[in-house]
Formats: sequence, structure tokens, C-alpha cells
Amino acid sequence: MRCVLRDFQGALESYQEALRRLPNSAFVLEQMAHLERRLGQFAVAQKHYQAAAQLDPRNIGIFLTLADSLQSVRRYDEARAIIDRVLEMSPGNEDGLAAKAFSFQGQGRLKEAAEVLAKAPAKSQDETLTSARCFQLYYERRTRASPQQPQKLDSIREGRRPACQPQRSPEDVRPVPRFGAEDSGSSDRRQRREGDHHRRTYLTKLG
Repeated sequence: MRCVLRDFQGALESYQEALRRLPNSAFVLEQMAHLERRLGQFAVAQKHYQAAAQLDPRNIGIFLTLADSLQSVRRYDEARAIIDRVLEMSPGNEDGLAAKAFSFQGQGRLKEAAEVLAKAPAKSQDETLTSARCFQLYYERRTRASPQQPQKLDSIREGRRPACQPQRSPEDVRPVPRFGAEDSGSSDRRQRREGDHHRRTYLTKLG
């Protein structure tokens, strides 16, 4: 309810109280991390994602969210190591392939990103994967249009992102409260779909 009312600090305090009663709950730690990201507390959020992953080492959703958190602060190599672990657990996982492609794109390594995307089914309907492919085409088009200016891709690392991939702020990172039997993976996919919707909207306007 507190998340619905946008009382994120109050929601975080409620989960902190829950953690005192359930110190080994991966779910509680994950939800706290979502809220901490929302409040801009990225370092603390990453620690809680890592703790949740240790308690629930087969939960792919937690690992992908941790990797996304690391990518948001441009720690691409660390994020990719986590994504590789996901792909070891679930070879061909489309969210994992998309996340790995995003990590290479963030470093301007388009060839490696293209190789990762080529491993995914050509007719996949996964929204995150579709978004990664759209970004790949966008970056490749920019590179072809300005072959003498490779620094344009470097601007992603420096924070001058293209308009379709705006710089994240704490206000952009929204926790997804979950109720009932909804699994952790669906929560993370819903978070990513929000960002994908805005990306696709911009790319559609580009024509």
C-alpha cells in the first residue's frame, strides 16, 4: 500500500522491520533493494540484491536485477559476469541474452552485442530482447552515419546517452510491489517492460 501511495521511505522501513523478523528472506531483501534503488541508494541496494541472490541462488530474476543495477552505474564487466552465470543456469534465456547485449552496447562494443543477439531466436516476441535489437540497429546506424566519430558511442559510458536511452535518475527506478503468488522473475520483467515501452515509443518516432 505504501508503494501505491508513493511513500517509498515508509515502505522501506516496513521491509526493514520485516527483515528483523525474517533475516533469511530473499524476498524481503529483494524488495528492500528495489526501494533503495528507487530512493537512489544504489550501493546499499546492490548489497541487498547480492544477499538475496546468496539466499536464493537459483532465482534468475534476482541475478538479472542485480546485473541491471550494476549496469545503471556503468559497472558493465561485473554485470556481465553475473549475466553469464544466469546463462549457465538457463542457456538461451532471452532476458539474459538481452541484458548481455545491453552491457556490450553500453561499452560501445557493437560487434560483441550483435554476436550475443544472434544467439536468440529470430522470431522471439520477448520485449526486452526486441528492445536490445532496436538499440543495436540504432547504434549501428549512428556508427555508419558518422564513421569518423567513434566517440559518439563512448558518450554512452560518459553519461551523454542518446535520447532513446536517457540517463537514469532515482526517480526513474521504480520498485514493483508484489502480492500473492507472483514470482520474482515476473516482477523484474515488468520493471524492464516499463523502460522498453519508452524506448520503443522513441524509436517509432524516429521512423
